[in-house]
Amino acid sequence: MEETGSLAAIFDSYASLSQVCPNKSGEALGFNSCFSAFLVLVVGISVGLVLMSFESILARLKFQPQNDPKTPELEQAVSSRAQVSYISKLQQIIWTLKQENNTLSMKLKLRLDKKDSVFDH
Repeated sequence: MEETGSLAAIFDSYASLSQVCPNKSGEALGFNSCFSAFLVLVVGISVGLVLMSFESILARLKFQPQNDPKTPELEQAVSSRAQVSYISKLQQIIWTLKQENNTLSMKLKLRLDKKDSVFDH
């Protein structure tokens, strides 16, 4: 097998050129140039975790179930509100049924009047 150097020629043709920027602005960013961005990211994540844990602890302390039974006054107030709501809904249903009844009776009366007028002629 004879080496012709074709592989080296391909590598040489696709090799990157050297940097031409005198102020080195085209170089890859290092950790020193983006330290403030990483610092903001780390501080943000830390503050978020602290706030999340604080809210979790506060929720557990604030909303612990208590063993106190409901007072009779509270139960009576709740049941009376439910009764008032139930009664008002029943009154609305009754009013609607009366309106429907009146409408149906008027329609029936008109039909009967039309039948009577047909038989009169």
